[in-house]
Amino acid sequence: MDISITGKHLELTDPIKAYIRKRILSLEKYFRREGDWANAILGTEREMFLVEVTIGGTGMGTVIYAQASTPDMYASIDAVKEKLEKQVKKLKDKFKSEKKRKSIHAATEDKEKMLAASGAEYAPGPDEGAPEDVIVKKIPVTKPMAVDEAKAQLGLSGNIFLVFQNADNYRLNIIYKRKDGKYGLLEP
Repeated sequence: MDISITGKHLELTDPIKAYIRKRILSLEKYFRREGDWANAILGTEREMFLVEVTIGGTGMGTVIYAQASTPDMYASIDAVKEKLEKQVKKLKDKFKSEKKRKSIHAATEDKEKMLAASGAEYAPGPDEGAPEDVIVKKIPVTKPMAVDEAKAQLGLSGNIFLVFQNADNYRLNIIYKRKDGKYGLLEP
C-alpha cells in the first residue's frame, strides 16, 4: 500500500510518521491489491491535533475517509484508525452480502430455466422468498421409471418414500415402505 503523510501547520517527526504508518498498515489486510493507497494529513487546529486519513484503491471501487481531533496526536491517530476499520468492515460485509444475493438470484434463475425446459413449474423454497407458513419440499425431477425400478431405488436410498414418474402411465406416483416390510404404491 502506498502511504503519503503530510503535515499541516505541524512539523512531522520520525516517531509520529512511523506510528501513523504502523496504524495504517494494520488495515492492510483489507487492502492487498496493487494500486491501493492512503493519504494522511496531520495538523493542529485550535490547540487540538487533527488527523485526516483517506484510503482508496483499485480493488475497492470506493474511497473511505475518517478524521479525528483530540488534544493528543497519538490518540487522534488511534481514533482515526478505529473509524477506518469500522468503515472497512461495514464495506466488506456489504460486498459479501451483495455477492451472496447475486449468487442466490443467479441460482434461482438457473433453476427456473431448467424447470421451464423440462415443463415443470418452479416453487421458491424457504430461503428464496416463499411465505413462512408454507412448507415447500423440492423433489428432483427424475426420468420415468417402472414400479420395480422405483422399488429398487427406494431400497438403495434408505428414504421412507420416493416420488417418481411411472413409465407405464407417465403420472406421478409415490412408493413407500410399510411397517410390515412390504411396499405401498400411491397412484392418483
